[in-house]
Amino acid sequence: MASAHALVDGDGPLDRRLLAYARLATGARSVPDCGAERLLAAASARGDAAVRDVDPAELSEFMRRLDRAGLLAMLHAFNRQGLFRSPGDRHTVPEVLEATAAAPCHHRLVRRWLRSLTEAGLLTRHGDAYAAAGPVSGEDLDAAWREVDALQREEWYRADLIGYFRTCAERLPELLRDEIDPLPLLFPEGGLDLSYAAYRDNVLSRYVNHAVVGLVRELAAAHEGPLRLLEVGAGVGGTSTVLVPEIADTNVRYLFTDVSQFFLGEARRRFGDRVDYGLFDINGDAREQGRLPELAGRGAVRQRPAQRPARGHRPGAAARTAGSRGVAGLHRDHAGERADHDLDGVHDARQGSGQVGLRGPAPGAGPDLPRLRAVAAPAPGGARTPSWNCRTPTA
Repeated sequence: MASAHALVDGDGPLDRRLLAYARLATGARSVPDCGAERLLAAASARGDAAVRDVDPAELSEFMRRLDRAGLLAMLHAFNRQGLFRSPGDRHTVPEVLEATAAAPCHHRLVRRWLRSLTEAGLLTRHGDAYAAAGPVSGEDLDAAWREVDALQREEWYRADLIGYFRTCAERLPELLRDEIDPLPLLFPEGGLDLSYAAYRDNVLSRYVNHAVVGLVRELAAAHEGPLRLLEVGAGVGGTSTVLVPEIADTNVRYLFTDVSQFFLGEARRRFGDRVDYGLFDINGDAREQGRLPELAGRGAVRQRPAQRPARGHRPGAAARTAGSRGVAGLHRDHAGERADHDLDGVHDARQGSGQVGLRGPAPGAGPDLPRLRAVAAPAPGGARTPSWNCRTPTA
């Protein structure tokens, strides 16, 4: 190991997370020196071309409305459990967890909801307690969804995907209590069409997936010999469906991996022998699994070993599908209940091994991507769009 860095993020004992990055020294081969600017320019060009027909201002307003509906759904879910029903009604985090009967695996998610609602001005913080600015009625929530529907465009976010968001919002109390399985919500009757809408057939996924194409092709052009590419958490193939045909004329050896055989079987039917396939659990030791990724897929999040789509995964597309970090980092910025492992600001490579490990810059330090930033910007008040369907597979 050439070097390693670790950072503790968060103040409270239940809010802390450990971010770490290691640079391996495992050989004499050098990494292709493409230059960050060239890589980001290639990603930007491809991404911009894919959404050239989109009106950024109109799409930004649509995303603001979708953000608002998601936030109101969270507060309404609390109201339904007897919380924050009147202005000034105060509750601590333990009181909220007790009233909602949230499953332990979702305690972190509840705390993130409280922070998001506070940032949006729907709650206020008073020491260890949160206070209501006012309740959210069913009529308020219905009105918010009508505002979303008024700007919904099939080429941006399909109507069935918006319906999925709304269904998840209506079931938030049961989801928090872990009383219902979220998988049938995203895979109704075992079908994948809705997951394609979430991970491939929407404007932000379209931007990010094509940006990945530009970045990978630039890497491949600069690399001497075959470039081994491992996609982690490939899922329904939102990225690979776009990427694999675009690298057919390059010297790239592509390995499609997921924690579940469910997705590998579907991928084999789609790609045949154009790519390789394998199981990979990002929570396990990569070397013990015979994997040392050259480039991690953008949909990679914490996973649990399973032979079917594992309960406990978070979606890559909710109110906010991707942020400005998602392009350069090739991974989505998820909001959910499990420990995050974003490595903001890390642009390092595994020198001497032929391994390329890129991670996105801190917000504001990356490429000039006006279209993406227009739709991925925080809502008024600085709140990031939360992910309110808390346990579905990644793509």
